[in-house]
Amino acid sequence: MPPSTSTKSLHELLSQAERIGVIGSPSSTSQLSLEILGSAAAKKLVGELAFFRYRQENRDHYAFGQITEVKMRNIWHEDPTMRSLIRQRGKVDPISERQDTHQGEMIISAVFSDCGERYQEAIMGTVPPTGTPIYIADDEILRALLARYQPLLFYLGTVYGSTPRLPLWFKHFGGGEDGAGEAYHLGIFGKTGSGKSVLAKMIMLAYARHSSMGLMIFDPQGEFSKDMQLTQAPTQMGQVLCPAVLQPLRRFPRVYTLQSIQLDGWETFFELLTEARFFAELGISYSNYQEAAREQLETFFRQRGPDGKQKYTLARLNAEALKAALNYLSTQIGNIYAQEKNVKRVQENIQKKLEEINTAKADDLLSQPGPLRIWNRITALFQATDRGRRTPRQIIREGLRGGSTDKRPLVVIDLSSQRPEGISQSDWDNKIKPLILNRFISELIRSAEEYYKGNQSLNALILFDEAHRFIPHNKPSEERLERLKRRIVDAVRTTRKYGLGWMFLSQTLSSLDSEVVQQLRVLFLGFGLSMGTEYQRLREIVGDRESLHLYQQFHDPQSAFDPALREYAFMTLGPVSPLSFAGTPLFLRAFTNLADFLQANNLQVASSVESTSPREGLRATVAGPEEAEEGAADEVEEEEED
Repeated sequence: MPPSTSTKSLHELLSQAERIGVIGSPSSTSQLSLEILGSAAAKKLVGELAFFRYRQENRDHYAFGQITEVKMRNIWHEDPTMRSLIRQRGKVDPISERQDTHQGEMIISAVFSDCGERYQEAIMGTVPPTGTPIYIADDEILRALLARYQPLLFYLGTVYGSTPRLPLWFKHFGGGEDGAGEAYHLGIFGKTGSGKSVLAKMIMLAYARHSSMGLMIFDPQGEFSKDMQLTQAPTQMGQVLCPAVLQPLRRFPRVYTLQSIQLDGWETFFELLTEARFFAELGISYSNYQEAAREQLETFFRQRGPDGKQKYTLARLNAEALKAALNYLSTQIGNIYAQEKNVKRVQENIQKKLEEINTAKADDLLSQPGPLRIWNRITALFQATDRGRRTPRQIIREGLRGGSTDKRPLVVIDLSSQRPEGISQSDWDNKIKPLILNRFISELIRSAEEYYKGNQSLNALILFDEAHRFIPHNKPSEERLERLKRRIVDAVRTTRKYGLGWMFLSQTLSSLDSEVVQQLRVLFLGFGLSMGTEYQRLREIVGDRESLHLYQQFHDPQSAFDPALREYAFMTLGPVSPLSFAGTPLFLRAFTNLADFLQANNLQVASSVESTSPREGLRATVAGPEEAEEGAADEVEEEEED
C-alpha cells in the first residue's frame, strides 16, 4: 500500500474546499440538519457528497454523507396576514426571497478518525456543535483520505447529483489484505433499460482484477455472451465486458453453448428424448404412458453386466443400443397398457420401426422423421465428439478450480439459443434449461464443499442473469423449475462459508424469492422500484425515509431527450464502499462514457484479441493423457451417481 497523505495536506485541502453551510438544529448522530449559506442556496445540492471536521475523544474526525433533501422556509410567508397581502401583490419586497432560509438533510455514511499516520474508520459518538462548517467533497479530498486504500478502489460512476467519483471496492472472497475473508451475495435490480446489465459487466471487471478468483456467468438470454465474440476494441459501455478489456487482466472468455457442452445425466437425456417426441413416434401418445415407457427404458439402460459395471453409458449410445432398447420396450408394453389392443398396437409399431432401421439406408433414416433420427440428434449432445466439448464437471473444474491463475478464464454458459430440433421454446425454457442449470449448480456446490473440507475457499462468484425466471417469488408450476429454485435457494443459504458468492440480476424485487433477497449482502437498486409492491419491498429493505425520497427522484433513463444525456442512477446498500461502512445507502450515477470508465480504473484495451471461439479456447485448457483419463473416470462416476 502507498503511504497515506499527511494530515497537514488534508488540512490544506479542507481550507480550500467549498463551504455550503453549517450544522443546524435539531441534529442527531445519524442525521444532521444543515443551514445552507446564502451563497450556496442556488446550487444543486441534493445528492452532493458533503463532509465536515469535528473533535471527538481529543482527535480530529471527518464525517461524510450525502445530502438527501433541501427545504426552503420563510416564516413571514406563513403568517395569515402576510399571505393575504401576498395574494394581492404576489410579492412583498422586504420579506419575499430576502427572508427565505434553506435547510438541508444529511445522512452520515462514514466517519474517519485521524490517527496521525492514517485515517481509521470510526463512529459518530457525539453531535458536533451548531455552526460547524459543511464542505463539498471532491476527488482530491477523497484521494487524500483514502490514499492508503487506493489500490483496492474501483469506480462505477460518480456521486449522484455531483461530479466526484464514488469510491467502491470489490474484494475477492479469500484472505489477505485485498480479500473479504468470506463470500457474499449481490443483487442488481431495476426495470428494463435501467442500466443493470451494464453495471453488472463493470462489477465483473472489478472482480476480474483478482487473479485468484473464479468467475462464471449463467446467461439465459445471451446478453453477456454476444460481447465475448467481439474481435475489436469496444465502442460503447454496453460492450465493456469483452476480450479486449479482459485480456490485459489475464482473463480469457470461455463461452459454452449447447453445442460445446457435453450433457450428462440420465434424467436430462430422457427428458430431451421425451420432449423431442421419441415415444410419440413409437405410438405412445399420452404423457402418463410416455412417463411409464421412460421408466422402463431407464431400467434397461441402468442394468449392470456380470462384472458389476453399467452395460450402457451416455457417451456411448449408438444405433445398436437403440435397437436393444426398442426390443426390451416391446416386451414391457404389457406393464404400461392394460388393454390388449393397445399393447398389440404399440408392439406392431415398434417392430415396424425396427424393420425400417434394419433395412433402410442410413441417409434415409437420418433425413426422414423417425425414432432413429431423434435418437441420433439427442445422443449427440451427450457424446464427446471432439476435445472441445466439456461436461459440466469439467467446465467447473477447469474454469473455477484448476488452471493457471496467470491465465484464468471467465466462463459464460449461454443457453439463449441452439435448442435441440423438435423441442418447443416453452419446453426448452421450462423443462430443459432448468435441468441443465441444476446440473451446473449441483457441481458448483459439490466443488465448494470439497474445497471447504480441505480448509480452502473456492473463491468464486457466479452471475445469474434473469434470476426472476428461475427463482420466482411464487411457486413455479413446472416441477423442474421448482426443483431448480430449491437448489438455488439452498445454495444461497449454504455456499457463503465455502467461498462461493452469487450475483443476481432481476427486473423487480417482488418477483424474486424473498429468502434470496434477504440473503443479499450488497444491493444496487436502479430506476423502477418506486411503485406498488416494489416500493413496499424497497421500504422494508432500506427503511430510511430520507433515502427513499432521494431514490424516488431517479429519472427514467429512457425519458431523456437525447440518448447521450441518459443517466443511470443506483442506490447501493451494503459494504461495497469505504464511505458506506455505517450501513446507510449511497447514491451513484453510473458511467455512460467508456473512456471515462476505463481511465478511472486504469483499465487497458488490448490492441489485438486472441481467439475466443469455444473449440480453440478450450483446447488450450486441456492438458494431456492424464487429464483425459481423469475426465473419463469422472464421466463414469457421474453416470453411476445419476
